[in-house]
This record gives sequence, structure tokens and C-alpha cells, in this order.
Amino acid sequence: MCVPRLTCVLVLMTVLWYCHKRGKEVRLEKEASQKLEDEDRVEELPDDPALPAPSGSKSPEITVTSDTETSGPSLPPPPVGPGASK
Repeated sequence: MCVPRLTCVLVLMTVLWYCHKRGKEVRLEKEASQKLEDEDRVEELPDDPALPAPSGSKSPEITVTSDTETSGPSLPPPPVGPGASK
């Protein structure tokens, strides 16, 4: 009488284990495919400077100025010579 119960419990445990294992495999495959889809998708931002400007719109011009071209009071050059450190 003990053997049939033990057999039933072992069969039930095996079925439950298999279902758990199969469900985990399916879930992992689904997550992996979703991850690949997310990696393939690239979102382009409208203010991305690497993208060409759309036709009909004027792109802003960028000007670079150096420190020597700053406006404001200019200082005289530093003194040069033997008595310059006074």
C-alpha cells in the first residue's frame, strides 16, 4: 500500500518539476527575444547634431572664438628686462 502512494508522489513531483522547467525555458526565450528587439531599435533625437538638418529648416551656425578674441579691457603686456620683477 505504501508503494503506490510513493509512486504517485514521485510521478506528481516529476510532472511539476518538468512544468516548472519548461515554463522557465519559455520565459527566458521570451526575455531574450525581447532584449534583441530592444537592442535593434535606435531612437533618433531631433536635436542630434550628427543628423542632417531636415529640408526647409535652417541649421544653427556654430562659431568658435578663442580667448584672445574676447572683448573687454585689455591689459598691457608684462614688462620684460632686468628691472621687470620690481
